[in-house]
Amino acid sequence: MVEWLLNIFYPHKCMFCGEPINNKEYYCNKCYYKLPFVEDCRCVVCGREISARETICLPCRTHKRNFDENHPVFLYKDEMESALKRYKFTGKMYYYKPFSKFIFDEVQDILGNIDYIVYPPVNRKTFYKRGYNQCELIARELSALSGVPYLKNVIKKLRQYNKQSLVKGKDRYKNVRGAFGIRSKYHDILKDKRILLIDDVLTTGATLDECSRMLKKHGAFSVICTTLCIVR
Repeated sequence: MVEWLLNIFYPHKCMFCGEPINNKEYYCNKCYYKLPFVEDCRCVVCGREISARETICLPCRTHKRNFDENHPVFLYKDEMESALKRYKFTGKMYYYKPFSKFIFDEVQDILGNIDYIVYPPVNRKTFYKRGYNQCELIARELSALSGVPYLKNVIKKLRQYNKQSLVKGKDRYKNVRGAFGIRSKYHDILKDKRILLIDDVLTTGATLDECSRMLKKHGAFSVICTTLCIVR
Protein backbone atom coordinates (compact mmCIF):
# COMPACT_ATOMS: atom_id res chain seq x y z
CA MET A 1 0.00 0.00 0.00
CA VAL A 2 2.81 2.41 0.93
CA GLU A 3 4.70 1.60 -2.27
CA TRP A 4 1.52 2.14 -4.32
CA LEU A 5 1.02 5.61 -2.77
CA LEU A 6 4.66 6.51 -3.31
CA ASN A 7 4.37 5.59 -6.97
CA ILE A 8 1.43 8.00 -7.30
CA PHE A 9 3.04 11.00 -5.61
CA TYR A 10 6.70 10.21 -6.38
CA PRO A 11 6.63 8.18 -9.60
CA HIS A 12 9.74 6.36 -10.78
CA LYS A 13 11.53 8.22 -13.52
CA CYS A 14 13.49 6.80 -16.41
CA MET A 15 17.22 7.28 -15.82
CA PHE A 16 17.69 8.22 -19.48
CA CYS A 17 14.77 10.47 -20.46
CA GLY A 18 13.41 11.46 -17.03
CA GLU A 19 9.84 10.49 -17.86
CA PRO A 20 7.75 8.76 -15.14
CA ILE A 21 7.57 4.98 -15.42
CA ASN A 22 5.23 2.54 -13.74
CA ASN A 23 7.51 -0.49 -13.46
CA LYS A 24 10.32 -1.28 -11.05
CA GLU A 25 13.02 -0.90 -13.66
CA TYR A 26 15.21 2.17 -13.92
CA TYR A 27 14.35 2.97 -17.53
CA CYS A 28 11.41 2.97 -19.92
CA ASN A 29 11.02 0.54 -22.80
CA LYS A 30 11.37 3.32 -25.35
CA CYS A 31 14.81 4.29 -24.06
CA TYR A 32 15.95 0.69 -23.60
CA TYR A 33 15.48 -0.07 -27.29
CA LYS A 34 17.49 3.02 -28.22
CA LEU A 35 20.53 2.06 -26.14
CA PRO A 36 23.75 1.60 -28.16
CA PHE A 37 24.45 -2.07 -27.48
CA VAL A 38 27.68 -3.40 -28.99
CA GLU A 39 26.91 -5.47 -32.08
CA ASP A 40 27.78 -9.17 -32.36
CA CYS A 41 30.71 -8.68 -34.77
CA ARG A 42 33.37 -7.98 -32.17
CA CYS A 43 37.11 -8.18 -31.74
CA VAL A 44 37.76 -11.46 -29.93
CA VAL A 45 40.16 -9.67 -27.57
CA CYS A 46 38.83 -6.23 -26.61
CA GLY A 47 35.23 -6.62 -27.80
CA ARG A 48 35.27 -3.56 -30.06
CA GLU A 49 32.92 -3.64 -33.05
CA ILE A 50 34.67 -4.77 -36.24
CA SER A 51 33.64 -5.87 -39.70
CA ALA A 52 32.48 -9.44 -40.31
CA ARG A 53 35.68 -10.07 -42.30
CA GLU A 54 37.91 -9.53 -39.23
CA THR A 55 38.45 -11.33 -35.93
CA ILE A 56 40.86 -8.92 -34.20
CA CYS A 57 40.79 -5.11 -34.35
CA LEU A 58 43.83 -3.07 -35.38
CA PRO A 59 44.70 -1.84 -31.83
CA CYS A 60 44.76 -5.44 -30.54
CA ARG A 61 46.86 -6.57 -33.51
CA THR A 62 49.43 -3.85 -32.86
CA HIS A 63 49.44 -3.98 -29.05
CA LYS A 64 49.69 -7.27 -27.18
CA ARG A 65 47.09 -7.32 -24.43
CA ASN A 66 47.68 -8.48 -20.87
CA PHE A 67 44.01 -9.32 -20.38
CA ASP A 68 42.60 -12.37 -22.14
CA GLU A 69 39.39 -10.81 -23.44
CA ASN A 70 36.94 -8.01 -22.74
CA HIS A 71 33.15 -8.10 -22.80
CA PRO A 72 31.67 -4.61 -23.28
CA VAL A 73 27.93 -3.96 -23.15
CA PHE A 74 27.48 -0.58 -24.85
CA LEU A 75 29.19 1.85 -27.15
CA TYR A 76 30.23 4.96 -25.26
CA LYS A 77 27.83 7.40 -26.87
CA ASP A 78 24.36 8.93 -26.74
CA GLU A 79 22.23 7.86 -23.75
CA MET A 80 24.91 5.67 -22.20
CA GLU A 81 27.63 8.32 -22.35
CA SER A 82 25.32 10.83 -20.66
CA ALA A 83 24.14 8.35 -18.02
CA LEU A 84 27.66 7.24 -17.17
CA LYS A 85 28.79 10.84 -16.75
CA ARG A 86 25.87 11.48 -14.40
CA TYR A 87 26.82 8.37 -12.42
CA LYS A 88 30.41 9.51 -12.03
CA PHE A 89 30.12 13.28 -11.79
CA THR A 90 26.64 14.33 -10.60
CA GLY A 91 25.97 11.97 -7.71
CA LYS A 92 23.65 9.47 -9.41
CA MET A 93 25.09 6.75 -7.22
CA TYR A 94 22.07 4.46 -7.54
CA TYR A 95 22.82 3.93 -11.24
CA TYR A 96 25.13 1.12 -10.15
CA LYS A 97 22.06 -1.10 -9.86
CA PRO A 98 20.97 -1.04 -13.52
CA PHE A 99 24.58 -0.85 -14.73
CA SER A 100 25.40 -4.02 -12.80
CA LYS A 101 22.38 -5.80 -14.25
CA PHE A 102 23.41 -4.82 -17.79
CA ILE A 103 26.88 -6.28 -17.15
CA PHE A 104 25.43 -9.39 -15.51
CA ASP A 105 23.31 -10.07 -18.60
CA GLU A 106 26.41 -9.69 -20.77
CA VAL A 107 28.74 -12.02 -18.83
CA GLN A 108 26.44 -14.47 -17.06
CA ASP A 109 27.51 -17.31 -19.36
CA ILE A 110 31.15 -17.03 -18.25
CA LEU A 111 30.64 -16.33 -14.54
CA GLY A 112 30.70 -20.04 -13.72
CA ASN A 113 34.39 -20.03 -14.70
CA ILE A 114 35.30 -17.00 -12.54
CA ASP A 115 36.82 -17.24 -9.06
CA TYR A 116 36.87 -13.56 -8.06
CA ILE A 117 35.66 -10.16 -9.24
CA VAL A 118 38.01 -7.17 -8.89
CA TYR A 119 38.11 -3.54 -10.06
CA PRO A 120 40.63 -0.71 -10.58
CA PRO A 121 41.25 1.91 -7.89
CA VAL A 122 40.44 5.59 -8.14
CA ASN A 123 42.74 8.21 -6.71
CA ARG A 124 42.11 9.46 -3.19
CA LYS A 125 41.06 12.95 -4.25
CA THR A 126 38.46 11.57 -6.67
CA PHE A 127 37.13 9.15 -4.07
CA TYR A 128 36.61 11.81 -1.42
CA LYS A 129 35.04 14.21 -3.90
CA ARG A 130 32.72 11.59 -5.41
CA GLY A 131 32.17 9.57 -2.25
CA TYR A 132 32.50 6.19 -3.95
CA ASN A 133 34.47 4.15 -6.43
CA GLN A 134 32.01 3.68 -9.29
CA CYS A 135 33.55 0.35 -10.32
CA GLU A 136 33.54 -1.04 -6.80
CA LEU A 137 29.78 -0.48 -6.51
CA ILE A 138 29.23 -2.38 -9.75
CA ALA A 139 31.59 -5.17 -8.69
CA ARG A 140 29.80 -5.56 -5.36
CA GLU A 141 26.37 -5.68 -6.98
CA LEU A 142 27.53 -8.08 -9.68
CA SER A 143 28.82 -10.32 -6.90
CA ALA A 144 25.39 -10.23 -5.26
CA LEU A 145 23.67 -11.07 -8.56
CA SER A 146 26.04 -13.88 -9.51
CA GLY A 147 27.28 -15.35 -6.25
CA VAL A 148 30.89 -14.87 -7.37
CA PRO A 149 32.84 -13.20 -4.54
CA TYR A 150 34.46 -9.82 -5.12
CA LEU A 151 37.73 -8.79 -3.52
CA LYS A 152 37.89 -5.29 -2.06
CA ASN A 153 40.81 -3.01 -2.94
CA VAL A 154 43.00 -5.72 -4.47
CA ILE A 155 44.65 -3.27 -6.86
CA LYS A 156 46.35 -0.23 -5.36
CA LYS A 157 47.93 2.87 -6.83
CA LEU A 158 51.68 3.09 -6.49
CA ARG A 159 51.92 6.59 -7.89
CA GLN A 160 49.72 9.38 -9.16
CA TYR A 161 49.37 9.89 -12.90
CA ASN A 162 47.56 12.24 -15.23
CA LYS A 163 43.89 11.53 -15.79
CA GLN A 164 43.60 9.11 -18.69
CA SER A 165 40.85 11.26 -20.20
CA LEU A 166 43.44 14.04 -20.63
CA VAL A 167 46.02 11.80 -22.30
CA LYS A 168 45.87 10.76 -25.94
CA GLY A 169 46.53 7.51 -27.79
CA LYS A 170 49.64 5.50 -27.04
CA ASP A 171 50.68 7.95 -24.32
CA ARG A 172 47.95 6.40 -22.16
CA TYR A 173 50.06 3.23 -21.85
CA LYS A 174 53.09 5.22 -20.72
CA ASN A 175 50.92 7.23 -18.34
CA VAL A 176 49.85 4.19 -16.29
CA ARG A 177 52.93 2.00 -16.69
CA GLY A 178 54.06 0.99 -13.20
CA ALA A 179 51.19 2.91 -11.60
CA PHE A 180 49.48 -0.10 -10.00
CA GLY A 181 50.36 -2.83 -7.54
CA ILE A 182 48.63 -5.66 -5.72
CA ARG A 183 48.10 -5.51 -1.96
CA SER A 184 50.30 -8.06 -0.24
CA LYS A 185 47.44 -9.82 1.57
CA TYR A 186 46.07 -10.93 -1.81
CA HIS A 187 49.29 -12.35 -3.27
CA ASP A 188 48.54 -15.94 -2.28
CA ILE A 189 44.80 -15.64 -2.90
CA LEU A 190 45.29 -14.71 -6.56
CA LYS A 191 47.49 -17.67 -7.46
CA ASP A 192 45.98 -19.80 -10.23
CA LYS A 193 42.66 -17.95 -9.98
CA ARG A 194 40.42 -16.82 -12.83
CA ILE A 195 39.70 -13.12 -12.37
CA LEU A 196 36.94 -10.90 -13.75
CA LEU A 197 38.18 -7.30 -13.87
CA ILE A 198 35.49 -4.61 -14.11
CA ASP A 199 35.85 -1.08 -15.47
CA ASP A 200 33.35 1.51 -16.64
CA VAL A 201 34.84 2.46 -20.05
CA LEU A 202 37.49 0.97 -22.32
CA THR A 203 39.12 3.59 -24.52
CA THR A 204 42.57 2.31 -25.44
CA GLY A 205 42.53 -0.41 -22.80
CA ALA A 206 45.69 0.92 -21.13
CA THR A 207 44.31 0.85 -17.56
CA LEU A 208 42.89 -2.65 -17.93
CA ASP A 209 46.15 -3.78 -19.53
CA GLU A 210 48.28 -2.54 -16.66
CA CYS A 211 45.95 -3.86 -13.97
CA SER A 212 45.83 -7.23 -15.75
CA ARG A 213 49.62 -7.32 -16.00
CA MET A 214 49.91 -6.92 -12.25
CA LEU A 215 47.21 -9.50 -11.50
CA LYS A 216 49.01 -12.04 -13.67
CA LYS A 217 52.39 -11.08 -12.24
CA HIS A 218 51.03 -12.12 -8.86
CA GLY A 219 49.75 -15.45 -10.05
CA ALA A 220 46.31 -14.99 -11.62
CA PHE A 221 45.71 -17.76 -14.14
CA SER A 222 43.54 -15.59 -16.39
CA VAL A 223 42.06 -12.09 -16.43
CA ILE A 224 38.81 -11.55 -18.28
CA CYS A 225 37.49 -8.02 -18.36
CA THR A 226 34.05 -6.53 -18.69
CA THR A 227 33.28 -2.88 -19.29
CA LEU A 228 29.96 -1.11 -19.27
CA CYS A 229 31.04 0.87 -22.35
CA ILE A 230 33.67 0.85 -25.04
CA VAL A 231 34.83 3.74 -27.21
CA ARG A 232 34.40 2.94 -30.88
